[in-house]
Amino acid sequence: MNIIQKTISEILDFGMDNYNKLFFPFILDIENFNIPKGINDFSVFDILILDSNIEILLNSLKYFCNADKIQFDERMKKIYIHDGYLDRSNFEEFSNIILEISGKVKPKREKPPVFKSEKHQDIWNKIQEGRKRTLEQNKVELCDRINVCEFAGDYHISMSEIMSWSLWRLINCYKNILEKQSCKDSFEIFLVSGDKNIIENKHWLGRIRIRQENK
Repeated sequence: MNIIQKTISEILDFGMDNYNKLFFPFILDIENFNIPKGINDFSVFDILILDSNIEILLNSLKYFCNADKIQFDERMKKIYIHDGYLDRSNFEEFSNIILEISGKVKPKREKPPVFKSEKHQDIWNKIQEGRKRTLEQNKVELCDRINVCEFAGDYHISMSEIMSWSLWRLINCYKNILEKQSCKDSFEIFLVSGDKNIIENKHWLGRIRIRQENK
């Protein structure tokens, strides 16, 4: 079972709104659901294969796996795609791969604490609203990443070249450019301050390595 990475051009032709909707099955967390007490062995996959949700999941799988025909075995609770299958045992791993190559993460839902008063609850709500606004303001769009990769590197990359990249490659280029610039900025601060901790063991080459050593 292969995951096919679309090019930036293909994604834009498909439409960003339509593309982002395809991630719905993979960003879900079991904590997003109110599972009745006493039911412990229940997964996101179990919820997605219910009659009301299965079509959403299948449409996403058709796109990401470039598969016209997908067979769902309701009795075995398996989804057969090409020469492989998806079930509750490997769905989480599959979801993580989809999110990783697309530069997306599962949103974390912060559980509200037990409030001592309405005033404390109001303060907490305002803090949450402020965080949400900050995230929205600092959100990096696809066009921002494209612009940085085209113009902010050591040399110009043509738009036609970028349009042929996968989203993962674009995100990787974007991150690497920011890492190199961050290291340059740190080195300039070191030259002024003399503080070795700013640059020690923080060379940009180590920070952009695909495979990081376990610490």
